[in-house]
Amino acid sequence: MSTYDVVITAFNQGSFICEAVDSVLEQSVMPGEVIVVDDGSADVNSCCVLDELSCRQRVRVVRQANSGVSAARNRGIRESEVESEQCAALPDPAAT
Repeated sequence: MSTYDVVITAFNQGSFICEAVDSVLEQSVMPGEVIVVDDGSADVNSCCVLDELSCRQRVRVVRQANSGVSAARNRGIRESEVESEQCAALPDPAAT
């Protein structure tokens, strides 16, 4: 069992979400789980990408109504099954 999870927040980002997940899964030490928190994406491309990601091993997509990047990150940390200090939250690139 891995000792860490990764949280990725997403809002209407389409293929960028896949790039972030792929980058995490290509690391030499695999996370236990990649938790992608969809913060209310409404565009069709993002919704399709999220549906595809939900079928991957080690990836879990959590959906919520748009509440902002901080709420999405906190939701992902709560969803993680590891201790919070072992959970890496990757920021939404659009929010930085």
